[in-house]
Amino acid sequence: MIIEVGKKEYQLKFTFNSFKFMKTLNIEELGELETHPFMVFDIAEQLLLGALNNSKDKVFSQKEVGKILEAYVGENKSVITLVEGLMNELEESSFFKSLQAK
Repeated sequence: MIIEVGKKEYQLKFTFNSFKFMKTLNIEELGELETHPFMVFDIAEQLLLGALNNSKDKVFSQKEVGKILEAYVGENKSVITLVEGLMNELEESSFFKSLQAK
């Protein structure tokens, strides 16, 4: 998945490296979005942190990810659509699938 923010493109995917940056992600919070809609920004930021940090070669800090997300939303792009896309990427990632294997 690629997103464009400003004139810069970012490759978003989930790898083993991504999951080291997502320790605090609580998937159950997704079910709370209906009653706590502003949690979407925290969830989006956590998913984006993992998706951007898919390689050891380039590390994005929490601050950088926050700025990217703020710019993305500032361009009138849907944070809900971003979260949905990131969740799809997460579910389709080979590492995530291997965690679910029995």
